[in-house]
Amino acid sequence: TTALRASPEVGEGQRVVLEPGQFTPTSREATRRRGGFDTPRFAVSGRNRIEVRVGAVSLSGDSGGTGTVAAGSRTTDLAVGGQYTRFLSEKLALALAVNELVSEVGTSVSGQGVFTGSVSIVAFPVGVQWNPMKGDLSARALKPFLAAGLGPVIGSSVGSFVGSGAGSFSGTQTRGTIGGYLGGGLEVHLGRRWTLGLSAGYHWMVDFS
Repeated sequence: TTALRASPEVGEGQRVVLEPGQFTPTSREATRRRGGFDTPRFAVSGRNRIEVRVGAVSLSGDSGGTGTVAAGSRTTDLAVGGQYTRFLSEKLALALAVNELVSEVGTSVSGQGVFTGSVSIVAFPVGVQWNPMKGDLSARALKPFLAAGLGPVIGSSVGSFVGSGAGSFSGTQTRGTIGGYLGGGLEVHLGRRWTLGLSAGYHWMVDFS
């Protein structure tokens, strides 16, 4: 099948009859979706993402050994959280996360005293993600990244503590400090809507006052 095209000139109020001889062959053009060109399958620029995180955390100085006896439910090795990410480009993104770092319920006996109740520490970092790779990143399903963030850390406890000095208390306490993280990871894009990722990093925080 040959495509033909005619380009007559029509003045105001004129009538034109197209003759077969006015048609000339033309080249074919591929069809495309309305609204412009298709977006690359793995492009992330301008997109938003909600992610759920499950992993493990190791607390510095928390050996759980000499001088400390604990009874109850303790999940300090389990890290859960979520993150909202806004991709500013294929290389840079802003992230807002909520990460539970510590959750403990029960009784703990140490050289400082005895605590009975529940304790939790949650971090709210605001950070950036940066893809160090070069080239056309929108065509790549594997996307490594480096990440850094800073934000408030909230610690809360409900229960009672009996110490050897004047540090005893009973009831609910909530304290805040600041903390951050440095890390990196690798994301595997399964399509436009689903992504699997693996990351590792170092979280730090200033002691509660």
